[in-house]
Amino acid sequence: MTRSGHSHEFKRCVYKLLDSQSSFVLIHYIGDESIAVAVPHGNSTVSNRVFYRTCPSVLKAIALQNESPENICKSLISKSEIPPQYQNTLVPRDRRQVVNIQQRERQKSRVTCDALYNMHELAFDLGSLVKVIMTYAAEIPAYTGYVRDLLNQPCRADYNETLEYLQN
Repeated sequence: MTRSGHSHEFKRCVYKLLDSQSSFVLIHYIGDESIAVAVPHGNSTVSNRVFYRTCPSVLKAIALQNESPENICKSLISKSEIPPQYQNTLVPRDRRQVVNIQQRERQKSRVTCDALYNMHELAFDLGSLVKVIMTYAAEIPAYTGYVRDLLNQPCRADYNETLEYLQN
C-alpha cells in the first residue's frame, strides 16, 4: 500500500513448490520499497493505528488451547524467545481476539443452529451461572431427541439432582 493507494511499482510475489508436501514458501518483494507505507486495517473507520495481522500459526495455537483467554494472552505475551520486533504478529492483539477465536471454534463444534438446543449448550458453557432450564419439548417431536441427548451428557456434580428430576 502506498500513500496514494495501491501501486504496481512495489509488489509481493509468493512462490511455493506445487508437488512438495513442505509448507515453506519464498516471498519476494519487487520494486521500490520506499513507496510502501503501513496503514490501518481496511475496516477501521476511527483508528489511525497501523494494523499487523496475527500469524496464522498463532491463531491455530490459540484455537487448540482450552484455557481462559487471560491465561492464553499472558502465556503468549510472556514468552521470552519472541524478539521485540515480532511481538505485533506472534502474540494476540488483546484478550478480545482470543475470546473471538475460542467462540468461533465452539461455534464450529455446535451440532445444530437450533436456538433451543444451543440455549441448553450455552447453559453448560456458562457453568454455575445457570442452574436450571426447563423446556417442554413433548409437543415438538424434533426437539425431543436433542433434549434427550443433552440430558444424557455427563454433567458436573451440582447438576445431578436437577437432571434426575428432569429425566423423571
